[in-house]
Amino acid sequence: MEHQRRRPLGEGSRYSHEHAPQRRSRASSGLDSGAAYRPLREDDLRLYRRPWLGPDGQAAFYRQLAQMSDRYTDEIEDHYDSIDCPVTVLWGEQDRWIPLDRGRELARRIPGATLRPVPEAGHLLQEDAPEAVVATVLDVLAAA
Repeated sequence: MEHQRRRPLGEGSRYSHEHAPQRRSRASSGLDSGAAYRPLREDDLRLYRRPWLGPDGQAAFYRQLAQMSDRYTDEIEDHYDSIDCPVTVLWGEQDRWIPLDRGRELARRIPGATLRPVPEAGHLLQEDAPEAVVATVLDVLAAA
């Protein structure tokens, strides 16, 4: 594909209007393809997509895609062992975006961290297992 110059993505730009259906598709395809363990309801998908579809959100969506890189977390990984506060890592066992092994590794690298894998949950724990999220927060607060 030929390299194209960046075009403004705000309201009123020809590019923005011509490619709106593709943007909507891209903004939801990740959500549809594994963010949650169970398929999200259309109402919930709309809530997640909404921020990416407005004039500011369109530019932010593409900026986020362009900046997707492990580089940012790689830069701080060597400092995980200096974390000196309680840490609980809550991770969906069926996370297809970032596998549970990454959660295990994260918890292993943080001194004293606790890993709580959540069964039947993907990347969007708040959708798949809201009770587990709330229970964990309450447990952590009670222990503080």
